[in-house]
Amino acid sequence: MSDFSIFLEQLIRENGYSIYGFAQEAGVDRPTLHRVLKGQLTPSTSFFQKIVKTLRLFPQEREQLTQNYNILKNGESVFRQRNLYQGTP
Repeated sequence: MSDFSIFLEQLIRENGYSIYGFAQEAGVDRPTLHRVLKGQLTPSTSFFQKIVKTLRLFPQEREQLTQNYNILKNGESVFRQRNLYQGTP
């Protein structure tokens, strides 16, 4: 499992959702969400946006989830290179 899937599952649970209830609320396919949470699938950008929109996140949580998603989607080395290029440590 990835940092993204672990953190996402934590956020879903902290917001009081079951996986089934969250999938319904977010308008996403439950089996797909399950595969994302098991680390078997990288979600599409639109899937990720639905997740973020549904969760009630603090700015730091949103930033961490987005960072974890970008690392999962692009790979850690690409993520780190882009951040160095943009002047972010």
